[in-house]
Amino acid sequence: MRIETATASGTGSFISSSGMLLTNNHVLGAPVCPLEGCAIWLSLEHQRGEAPQDPVLAFAVPQAVDLGLDIATLQVYQAQGGECSRRPTS
Repeated sequence: MRIETATASGTGSFISSSGMLLTNNHVLGAPVCPLEGCAIWLSLEHQRGEAPQDPVLAFAVPQAVDLGLDIATLQVYQAQGGECSRRPTS
């Protein structure tokens, strides 16, 4: 999947059915995200040759971050208000 934060973007993969996400630490970008969590946009099924999916808004809280290995695991939660919100189209 593709992950976008306020200041960075990259890719990642869910590693559990409970919403644990594996990505690179640099994808977290903004200084507050690796410490307290942040809103993220997720584009599921982000694969070569596949039609791009509309991103959904979620909240991610870091569970483990390793700066030296540039890796992070995040617990992903539904955005406030229940279901993940779709990005408004412009």
